[in-house]
Amino acid sequence: MNNSKNELGYALITVMLIITVFTVLGFTFTAMAFNSVKQTQKVEKTSQSVALAEMGVAYLDVAIQEILKNTKIDIEGKVARKELISVPQVIDYMKSSLKIGIKNITPEQLDPNSSYSIVKDDDKIDIIAIGNLLKIRVNVTGTKVNPNSTEDAVSTLFVEMAIDNLGDIKIIKADDATAPEITFGQVTRPDVAVAAECTNPLSFANIGQSNGNNGNGNNGNTNNNIICADVIIDQPVGGIKTYTGQNDVNVEKVYSTVGLNFTGNLNNRSGLEMYAVSLQLGSNFNNPKDVVVETKHNLTIGSNVQNTDHTSFYVGGLLDINSHLDLEKSSKVFIRGKRTPAEITNNTMSRINGKLNILSGSRMCVNGDLKVKDELTIPEQYGLIIKGKVYDFSTPARVKENANIYYVTESTNKDWLKTMCGNTFDEASTLNSIEWGNLTNAVLNDVTYN
Repeated sequence: MNNSKNELGYALITVMLIITVFTVLGFTFTAMAFNSVKQTQKVEKTSQSVALAEMGVAYLDVAIQEILKNTKIDIEGKVARKELISVPQVIDYMKSSLKIGIKNITPEQLDPNSSYSIVKDDDKIDIIAIGNLLKIRVNVTGTKVNPNSTEDAVSTLFVEMAIDNLGDIKIIKADDATAPEITFGQVTRPDVAVAAECTNPLSFANIGQSNGNNGNGNNGNTNNNIICADVIIDQPVGGIKTYTGQNDVNVEKVYSTVGLNFTGNLNNRSGLEMYAVSLQLGSNFNNPKDVVVETKHNLTIGSNVQNTDHTSFYVGGLLDINSHLDLEKSSKVFIRGKRTPAEITNNTMSRINGKLNILSGSRMCVNGDLKVKDELTIPEQYGLIIKGKVYDFSTPARVKENANIYYVTESTNKDWLKTMCGNTFDEASTLNSIEWGNLTNAVLNDVTYN
């Protein structure tokens, strides 16, 4: 009897042990299965983020080809204008333009949980010239958001692209000595003889037509002032002639083969034509009516140009106004933007150190870049036509935009441009040019998976 009870006890213990073992095994297998599912999901998310990053690489490849194409067009224009005069300068400009372009790449988000992007930190975009290669190194990320967790799957690919055959780039330099000089030709030399008193006058104070003269040199008083319709200035040769005084240029035409410097105002002029190699006004040039000013090189005005009326400025070099420029009543400013080597090196550009208002059927055409400090007002279409950009005065400079700015490109209709801006954008046949040779597009060299 006792043996039977012992056997029943042993059997019960055995059954309980078996149940316990299977229970533990069940929990273990369940945990393993749960972890396996989690690991599978994690691997799947990681695989999806890698695939997204690979899509980003493909997007980057296409975008860089477009950036390179536009950069080459930009470089060709700068080489023609002699803003880039050597192959090292071209390569440096290409590097900086590519970096700026890459930073401006903005891929679209695929869906709320899937995206790829370019890492835009300066130290993550590396563009270097090594021998015949221009290497472009960029990081591309793919992100798969996990809506049920704070741990998103992010994969980063290290991408290297290369542009080959830098050594094939050549700049063909024109012979400046034989280049035909392009000028506006709006103010011409007087075609009649000019009296000695009207050549290189010491002052404009007593030779103008608003001093009471009656046309024969006699003003009815004891003074016998000379009337000069036209004035020619050709001294000092190769220098600058300076005139002091305020608003006393009361002649019809001033034609100067040297630079001119008027230290005061030149306000309230009407019907005046003026040509000079360069022209500097110390103060305001306000209220001009039917005035034409042309310079071979730079035009510098020390203060405002306002309340213009059918007035035109033709500037062969750069325009520098130290305050506001208000163009009104069908007035215009045409700037050819020819620069000296020093101005090119220093990236000097035309500037308005105040407001720029282009109103009432007026127009401004600029061959090159323009800096404007304050507000830019252009209410009418094609008010500003520019082959370059409009920048503010900040450091680094930011681009100013306006819906009525028209940007000149290689595809701009040349006849239309001539109608709108005269020969502002004409180029001599002996401008510098660039040959790219067998320069390749950017080719994927290597993709490293993190």
